[in-house]
Amino acid sequence: MLVLVLVLVLAGFCVGELAADEVTPGRAKASPAAAMMLAVVVVMATVRTRAWPRSLAAIFERAPEVLSFMGPRIGDVVHPFRWETSEPPMKLARQTARYCAPMSEERHDNVRVQRHGEIAEVVLDRPEAMNALDTATLRALDVIFTNLAGDSSVLVVVLTSAGERAFCAGADLKERAAMTDAEIMAQRPVFRSAFGALLDLPQPAIAAVHGYALGGGCELALSCDVIVADGTAVFGLPETSVGLVPGCGGTQLAARRIGPGRAAELIFTGRRIDAPLADAIGLVDLLFMVGNARDHALELAGKVAANSPVAVRAAKRALRNGAGLGLPAALEVEDAAWRTAAGSADRREGVAAFAEKRQPAWPSVTPDG
Repeated sequence: MLVLVLVLVLAGFCVGELAADEVTPGRAKASPAAAMMLAVVVVMATVRTRAWPRSLAAIFERAPEVLSFMGPRIGDVVHPFRWETSEPPMKLARQTARYCAPMSEERHDNVRVQRHGEIAEVVLDRPEAMNALDTATLRALDVIFTNLAGDSSVLVVVLTSAGERAFCAGADLKERAAMTDAEIMAQRPVFRSAFGALLDLPQPAIAAVHGYALGGGCELALSCDVIVADGTAVFGLPETSVGLVPGCGGTQLAARRIGPGRAAELIFTGRRIDAPLADAIGLVDLLFMVGNARDHALELAGKVAANSPVAVRAAKRALRNGAGLGLPAALEVEDAAWRTAAGSADRREGVAAFAEKRQPAWPSVTPDG
C-alpha cells in the first residue's frame, strides 16, 4: 500500500512538468523530462507487481502518450501542493473541471443521457430486449436529440448502448406483432421524427457499436457522422426478410456511405456482415478491439470538442448539405460554410493562438460547456 501511495504521488509531480501553457481537452503535451520521470514511476509499479518485461517495454514506448492523457486529470490535483507553478492553482482547477466535469445523468424511457463536460452520451438502455426500438424508446430519443440540438454547451453527441449482446436490434417486432395495420401506420411518424432529430443534430454525432446493429439499429449508426465499432459488431438491413423496406434512412444513407451496389446487395439479401467486412467496405469508419468501441468514441469526441464549435458545425453542414449535389453547387455549400467560420470570433482567436503558440480559448464555447 505504501509503495502504491508513493507511486501515485510521484506520478502527480511528474505530470506537474507538463510542457503546455494551458490544460485543454486533447491538447496536453509532455516534456521529455516528464516522460522519463513517469517511466521511473512505471518501473517502480512494474517491479512491485512483477509485470512482464514486454508490458513494461510497451509502457516505456508510450510514456509520452500516457502522460498526455494523465496530465489534465491528475496534474492539476497536485499543482496546488507544489512550491512552484506556472499558473494559479484555481485557474488550473477550473481548466481541469471543464474537461473532467462530474458526469451528470438524465433518465428517460429506456434511454440515458450522460454528460461528460461538453460531450453528451446517449445510451440505449434496454439490454433485456437487445435495445430494440419500441414506441416509448423512440419518443424518448426524439425528445433527447431535439433538446441536445438546442443546447449550445453540447459540442459532440456519442450514441452508445447498454448490455453486451447488441447496440440495437432494430424495431421491436414483439410490440409490432400486437399492432393492427392502422397502429403500425400511426407509429410511422414516431420513427421518422426520432431518426430525423438525430440527423438534424448540428453537432457531430458518433456511434459506438458493439454486438448486433440490425435494421433500425444499423440505421441509427448510419444516421451518425462517424461509426466506431469493435470486433463484435454485426451489421445488417434485414427488413426485406420480414416483408418490409428499410424506412429510417437505410436505403439512402447506406448507398451514400458504401455505394449503391453494395447497399443494394445488403438490402436485397438482408444478410448480416461482421465487423471486419463492414470496415473493409466503408460501413465502419474506425474498428477497434473487442470492448473498446465506447472508449475510443468518447476519446474521438474529446478531440472534436477541442476544436472550434463554429468551424466544426459549419463543416458538418457542408458535408451533409453538399452530398448528392453536383460539384459546382456543392462548392457553393462549402463556400457558405467557410464564410461562416471565417467571419467568426473563433477564427480570430484560432489564428491568434497559433501565432502566439498557445491553445485557443474559443469564444463560442459557452460557460456551461
